Amino acid sequence: MADDAFCRWSELLFQSARLQVLKRRAVTAEDFAEASRLKKSEAEVQKEICSAEQEAVTFRPASSHQQLEEFKKEAVMGEDFAEAGRIKKLQEKYIEADALSDLPGCALLRALILAKGQSADCSEVVSELHSMLQQHHMRNKFPTLTQSTQNHLPEEDKVPESSKAALKVNSFVTKELQSSTAEKAPAKELSQPSAASTGTMKDDQKRSRPLEDASLKKRKTSSDCKQEDKVPKSSKAALKVNSFVTKELQSSTAEKAPAKELSQPLAASTGTMKDSSSKKQKRSSEAAKVQAKQELWTNVWEETWWKADAQGQSHDLRKEFEKLLQCGRCKSAFYCSRECQNNAWKTHKNICRKPSEEPAEATIQLSRLAEKEAKPKPKSFVEPPVTVTKEDLEEPESDQQFRQELLRETKEINAKMMTVIQESGRNPAVFLPKVMSLKEEYHSQILSRISAKSGEQEDFAAEKLGEELMKEVIMAILQRGISGSADQLDLANNHFRAGILQQRSPSDFALQEGDLDGLEPAVSRVAQRGFVTIEGLLDEEIATAIHQECEEKFWKQSGAMSLAQGPADGIFECWLPFPARQGTSPELEHALRILFGLPHEFLRHGYATKLKVPTMAHLVCIPPGGREKLHRDFACDSGAAGRELTFSLFLAHQWKMEDGGALRARIDASEAIIHDPKDPKDPVQPADDPKSGDPEEEKRCFKDVLPEVGRCAIFRSRELWHEMLTPRHRLWVLTLFAYRA
Repeated sequence: MADDAFCRWSELLFQSARLQVLKRRAVTAEDFAEASRLKKSEAEVQKEICSAEQEAVTFRPASSHQQLEEFKKEAVMGEDFAEAGRIKKLQEKYIEADALSDLPGCALLRALILAKGQSADCSEVVSELHSMLQQHHMRNKFPTLTQSTQNHLPEEDKVPESSKAALKVNSFVTKELQSSTAEKAPAKELSQPSAASTGTMKDDQKRSRPLEDASLKKRKTSSDCKQEDKVPKSSKAALKVNSFVTKELQSSTAEKAPAKELSQPLAASTGTMKDSSSKKQKRSSEAAKVQAKQELWTNVWEETWWKADAQGQSHDLRKEFEKLLQCGRCKSAFYCSRECQNNAWKTHKNICRKPSEEPAEATIQLSRLAEKEAKPKPKSFVEPPVTVTKEDLEEPESDQQFRQELLRETKEINAKMMTVIQESGRNPAVFLPKVMSLKEEYHSQILSRISAKSGEQEDFAAEKLGEELMKEVIMAILQRGISGSADQLDLANNHFRAGILQQRSPSDFALQEGDLDGLEPAVSRVAQRGFVTIEGLLDEEIATAIHQECEEKFWKQSGAMSLAQGPADGIFECWLPFPARQGTSPELEHALRILFGLPHEFLRHGYATKLKVPTMAHLVCIPPGGREKLHRDFACDSGAAGRELTFSLFLAHQWKMEDGGALRARIDASEAIIHDPKDPKDPVQPADDPKSGDPEEEKRCFKDVLPEVGRCAIFRSRELWHEMLTPRHRLWVLTLFAYRA
């Protein structure tokens, strides 16, 4: 029982460090809602840590010296000598903790081992655990100092809020100096760097003096000694952090303290570093500055929000939030004033999309870079000179490398799927189960890579990213002509929603002479009024065979159809290639041949607009309860290339009027298209609805076309507003979209 509690204790410590890292990232990104959620999660984990610590009080941990030795060897082999040095110190502390039965120290070391065993992406968590171990060791080494600091906590509340966070960082640096000079310098010399670096805060430290009395007495005894001779090299990096905190305090106390008092400690703290400052120490100083700055922002934000929440004033903050202006397009950006919104539009316009639209990945990356460049500087302190490191320059390259790795994996999955399709003889009944299995494997790979990089698991984001990457790969393959286009198009449209259609000339699908006669009136009616229905393309026997095939091969076959998007509600869809795949019945192949030949017949009989025909038709199944909302097949009023004509062939089997499922077209009594309906977003109520107005008036606004056997509805895709009503039985519709050339 105690063994399990100790293991759980270590895992909870690892989880606590991970939450602290994520919270720091959220505050740095100014995502305060996420930081608040992580703060609450961290509090819950701390409760569980206390419970596990009480349960593991009788446990004797096993030695982990061998694991630490392996980690040290890996660091040396990787030429990471700083990490090797830290692990060497941890080995000594672990032996000391084991000898003293220091369970918290052993638990922290066990958590560190867990973090290093996860992956290389846990580097920030490992650093956080190193810091927790150092603080734990300091508390054990200087218990009286920690107690004296805690005794003065009530006095710290009197310090102005602008310098509280800096005081915390400053006191932490003082402790680091004490630990690094405890063995080399006498006790009287221990407080010199601390006193020199904290001298800038004379006015503020009169309100909180946790260590000042002792440091003043020790300063008098060693005032004749040079500080550069007293301070060891190991503490100079800490003095750099202390100097940074001093600069931060200068900006926050500039109105209260004279200029002379601000400049004296700055000269004292920087004078100790003139003789020896290597490149390695400069890099560590810059990293320490960034970490200290993040801690300043974290503490200031936490004190503001949590104090308001504790005093019951958080509702005031919510009321202020309600007063903000909201972006009218994306509904996800908020501004304090109209001027602020106008200034932010330069960067926000790159990612501003309607909720139904998905911005491209390149647009998102450009907007992030623009936001970083245009982000305003904080007003609480003067920004120090920015140093661009090698890591900053390599960050975009790492994102690009991450995407290239995903593209390589996508190409491998695409090749496996093509192999499965070709080995099955292109028979969907054989290759569909294997393709679906490979798709699940690909989705799991994308999800694991995203979670390893960002630390979060977003199933929807992984699915969208997989579809985007597969579309990019298939487009490149089709442009180079590497693989069969029919198989790639089948994979793209039926499994990854790529929307890639290869267009050909209508003459390639021309019917034989005599197959379809008497279309001149229908072509003239579509050209003049935009809508027509023709009868008799299929007989009852052919429609029955097609209906049975659709039920067996598409409805019952797992993975053959997917849930449609857009205006469709509860409708399933798939794309059928032509020429037809192996295993297609002669009846369905006949229906496809007639449907693909209609665009050529329209051009042959004088339709004015030139057309292009895709190589795939759209098969739709509308089950009971499903419907298609009011829409146009191509919502564009300009002359852009897109859908021009829609050919919808009903595959109903023994359909009756009471079965419903009619195509409701917005046309007038003369069957001419109504270009501007009164309310195109809301469907018109049925004529027999008692709540509706004049039935005769409403009948003149639409026409219901029943899905009888062999009936085909033909209309202009850009102009006709139409919808599909709910059927009582499953209704199958085969549609071909002819595009404007």
